[in-house]
Amino acid sequence: MATTQATSAMLPTVGGTCVQDDQAANPSSDAAWQMSALNLGITHQDFQAMLKFVLPGECDIYRFERDLVDTWEKLTRTVADEVQIELDVVYDMFNNRIDAQSWHRICRTVPYAYGCFKVTGEPVLSKMLYTACFRFLPGVSIKFRLPRIAYLTVGELREIIIGFVGALRLLPGVPNISAELLRCMHLDLVKLRGYASGGCECGNLLKETIWVVAKLGSAAEPEETENGDCHVLDEHRPTTGSNDQKAVVARRTYIAITQEWRPCASNPPNCLRVRNPPNCPTTIKQTLLPGTTLVDEVRLTVTKGFEALKENMRFATMSVEMQTHIDGQWVPITDTQCRLEKFEGPVRVVLTYVQWW
Repeated sequence: MATTQATSAMLPTVGGTCVQDDQAANPSSDAAWQMSALNLGITHQDFQAMLKFVLPGECDIYRFERDLVDTWEKLTRTVADEVQIELDVVYDMFNNRIDAQSWHRICRTVPYAYGCFKVTGEPVLSKMLYTACFRFLPGVSIKFRLPRIAYLTVGELREIIIGFVGALRLLPGVPNISAELLRCMHLDLVKLRGYASGGCECGNLLKETIWVVAKLGSAAEPEETENGDCHVLDEHRPTTGSNDQKAVVARRTYIAITQEWRPCASNPPNCLRVRNPPNCPTTIKQTLLPGTTLVDEVRLTVTKGFEALKENMRFATMSVEMQTHIDGQWVPITDTQCRLEKFEGPVRVVLTYVQWW
């Protein structure tokens, strides 16, 4: 089965490329803290102040009450809820990595507690699927999760959808989509209630089907009538029978499943698992598949894809679990012969691995 990963600027690790290689590889998390002559602690009054955080590449500073982030567990939860980032690494103002065991000390220590911490990690993905339909691809729809919904702009949404359409081009049986058509794709801003600025946050616009148009100038788009299920009427297909009804184009739905490659939390026998995050990373990505794909086929595709990567040769798969989101929680999928299009919520595949050497 052919699979592709949808590429988009919103999907890779946030800020991961902003760290110098020698700093990222340095296992010492708080060398600057240990060398500081100002390790005096924080007074009771100072402890009421807020801690500041920033994402690499962003201008906004996030401020949180100290009691919401004074332990690593609280910090992880607050960053996920408020910044919508699945926390990976925290850096101090000197760009030194802070490990989980040292965080509770550093966040209380002068001068670090008054600086601005940098956080990196994977964007938190939505717990529901969004649907994009295309005026220039009658009957075709793509369902996917979106990153950092609270901060997503119309311009970023367009780039994400273009990424998925780029992946769609490589799947078998899909109508030809030229590179020119890909460059001319735009969201139908009439359907988006007049949000014409690419910098505007999407907000409530995502509650409806997202319609995509292609502004090609001389090339006319097919006319069609749509409904919530992306059924369309093909103007160019001949009709049959005595009436003049237009032929309905069959739906073709493509669904982005979420792959989560996570290091094993405990060490199995004879396993030399390394605790350093760069050696055992967590990877989260979306992969586009036909909606008719069986659960068993999805599991096999994800496992083969993980094992085929050269950089994963030192890793071994421990478990592969498929889940879907129902009533606010992830539940295991037991029916291996069910098709992706039968699930209302998103489907994710959690692959747990260990490092053998």
